[in-house]
Amino acid sequence: MAPAVATACLCFVALPSALILASSFASLNTVDYALDHDAITMAINPTTYSSAGLYFLGFAHSFIIFPRTIQTIEFESDHRGLLHTRTADGLPLTLGVSFQYRYMPEHLINLYIAYKGDHEDVYINTAIAAIANIACNYTAYAFFNDKQGIAQQMQHHLNEVFREELYAHVEAFQISRVELPDVF
Repeated sequence: MAPAVATACLCFVALPSALILASSFASLNTVDYALDHDAITMAINPTTYSSAGLYFLGFAHSFIIFPRTIQTIEFESDHRGLLHTRTADGLPLTLGVSFQYRYMPEHLINLYIAYKGDHEDVYINTAIAAIANIACNYTAYAFFNDKQGIAQQMQHHLNEVFREELYAHVEAFQISRVELPDVF
């Protein structure tokens, strides 16, 4: 009878304990940040994990991953479409732009709480509005004569909005295409 008790103990205590212990670990890559999510209480630990390695988080905990690398959003004819707005003199303006941003690790908890991981659409819509608002401050001639200066102003404004509301820093901004009506 003793071997049966030992087998039962192994099946009902040791094996589940080993599985629980093994599922309590999570790994983090060098190119990622992470937040600790508790699936039982649905709580998020506000500490941002930024060092690569294997972590003991506990049972029913997992990482919510954010890339530490620079991310790019493009508005081009083959990717999300071009942006349509107007110049200060009322002419229709079509822009091809792209910008690069990086998450602010100290604010990842705020980003997750505000958007629950669905922040990319918010980033895109906010960028469209901010770029259109800046574009309408410049005339059509300015877009031909000072495209780089306009791009710097767009980056500055976009960075302010992203830093204050979306917990990211805009690293660079490029205007790749400017289309105005043929009559211009």
